[in-house]
Amino acid sequence: MSSKFETTDRSTADTTANRTRTPWRRGSRLTATATAALACALAAGCLAIDDPEALQGSDERADIDSELLDDGIAASEISVNYHVSASPWWYQGNAPVILGSINDVFCFLTDVQGRFEGGGEVVKVYQEGGWWKLGGQSYQEGVGGRAACIPLNYKGQTLTVSKEYSWDQSSLATYMGSAANRVCLLTHVSGEFDGGAERVEAFIDGSGSWQLTGSGARPGIAAKAHCVNTSSRSGPHHWDQNLAPQPISLANGWTCGLTRMRGGFEGGGERVSVHVSGTWWYLDGSSLQSGVAATAYCL
Repeated sequence: MSSKFETTDRSTADTTANRTRTPWRRGSRLTATATAALACALAAGCLAIDDPEALQGSDERADIDSELLDDGIAASEISVNYHVSASPWWYQGNAPVILGSINDVFCFLTDVQGRFEGGGEVVKVYQEGGWWKLGGQSYQEGVGGRAACIPLNYKGQTLTVSKEYSWDQSSLATYMGSAANRVCLLTHVSGEFDGGAERVEAFIDGSGSWQLTGSGARPGIAAKAHCVNTSSRSGPHHWDQNLAPQPISLANGWTCGLTRMRGGFEGGGERVSVHVSGTWWYLDGSSLQSGVAATAYCL
């Protein structure tokens, strides 16, 4: 099975407010060597492009290196996490990104950015035709997202992915089951995050259950999540726009995803992100508005 993953880490220098991310070059081609490496990563957790020269043509490799450098990432900072595959970014106006087979991987949101001001903005990871896909819609500007996927054979255990749970602002909190040996991660955020108090969140309540909920007076606030079993869990980890990037977990042997998004995403430069830089997972973002914050769990 081939995949459209690229495996890049992002520098913590990428916390400059109101910065627009540079999308990956669409239509990049992989040779058979790279395709086989990616298939191995998804099926067995051995992740990604171990041979950068497997990318077809030195010119194309140079193009990608240039894009990374433009994004504040030195080529020497690109490293391999042997459990997680980071997807290319999806941006409004682009076709959905195919992430991997639902029979091989579990995918979830790690980054959301842009102007969620009209009520119709969506960033989502979803299942369609046997595939996990990353996509969305927007009538504003700068809306985009990124995902991560882990193999269903993960850290010596077989993951079972739950059904998709949904919540919208007309509903009470959605019960997603016991928190015992389980983690739930966001796969969909939508609505008008315009006032600073808007939020969507998957969290563990006082009774030890996962709940999916949110708040906000603006239209269209909604979220979706999936849960998986896990023998280890770390969190909740928090960041808000008044904090520096937060190191939340060693990258080796852990994978992290978003469980909360909050604040005024109304300027186009707002972003929340959980990502690998060097040997650590970091939780951070950027904002020129108010109340922007995020929470993540790791497994």
